[in-house]
Amino acid sequence: MKEEAKSIGQVIEIARPQFEKITQGMPLVHRLNYEAEQRFAIQHLQNNSYLMKVARENPSSLQAALCNLAGIGLSLNPALKFAYLIPRNIKIDGNWISRIFAEPGYMGLTQLATDSGSIKWCKAQLVYTNDDYKPAKPGDRPEHKYDPFSDRGEIKGVYTVAKTSDGDYLTDEMTITRVNEIRDRTEIFKKAKKAGKEPYGPWVTDYPEQVLKTGVRHAYKLWPKTAQSHILAEAVNMSNENMGFEPILTSPSMGEYTAEQKAYFDQLIEKNDALGMHILQQSIEEREFTNLYHSFSSSNQLTKEQKDVGVQGKGAYQKVVDGLLQKGFSECTDWVNMAAEAVSNGDETGIQEIKDQVSADAWLLIEEKAK
Repeated sequence: MKEEAKSIGQVIEIARPQFEKITQGMPLVHRLNYEAEQRFAIQHLQNNSYLMKVARENPSSLQAALCNLAGIGLSLNPALKFAYLIPRNIKIDGNWISRIFAEPGYMGLTQLATDSGSIKWCKAQLVYTNDDYKPAKPGDRPEHKYDPFSDRGEIKGVYTVAKTSDGDYLTDEMTITRVNEIRDRTEIFKKAKKAGKEPYGPWVTDYPEQVLKTGVRHAYKLWPKTAQSHILAEAVNMSNENMGFEPILTSPSMGEYTAEQKAYFDQLIEKNDALGMHILQQSIEEREFTNLYHSFSSSNQLTKEQKDVGVQGKGAYQKVVDGLLQKGFSECTDWVNMAAEAVSNGDETGIQEIKDQVSADAWLLIEEKAK
């Protein structure tokens, strides 16, 4: 066993230079210690003979997985349950090849969200058929009552509650039907169905955990964004890729966005349009917005008002965007509360007044959240 650990440790050691280069570029709270992660990786491999087999057959994938973890700042420490090493078969040039991937866990995703300052805390909760669940009004928490010591029935859904820095609650809900649709798009389930065999993997062995993680991945798009939100976005994207999500071919790849998006983004900054910035963030892919967030190199286009309040130098645009996003989220919440009250009272005039004061895109989001 000691010789095996020493041998695989030498394989992992090759990743040290790249691992340390990546982690040094991370915010302090997300920096991992190489020696510790090497030990944790060896523990993972020794506890799973198939994982060890894949590591020996494809050592470069193990090295890449460790570097990917450095890029999102999630430790393999088994006590924390933040991240894991998983084997996965992928098809390359018509051939199936086994590789090791880094997999963020449910606890890891929630940790990244709180570390980024996006939210104070979040919790995903399963809802069973025998539970008493009442959806939340905008800004509040749902009512969920159950007896943990009785038969709660079957899982019928999952909800994720996050508390913002402003003290509001954001709740996102998913039916189990929707969750299973996502599960069924994974490579393992598609392959098993095609072959007429029983599927295997974490969706079979750790179903509740996968449902919770799916809930968090779905909910995070609604959370306020900060300068470090791109780390959570990268972790979510990594998890999505591992689950075999089918890519949307029309979406820009990392580092790309359309000229129209860039022009509109710059326009929002120049006009100090907080609500518009919030709507844009909610309406495009996370990676597109992250790339737009880092798409400027100078502060020459900032307004005099923006420069007068100390927004200058490197990161000037980011400071403006952060302020707009915070203000835009608050404005949107106010509109949602007003719309919810108008809908509840059947006040058609009040609803029309709101529609007249916001853009068509803003109304679509407000209407959806006010339901």
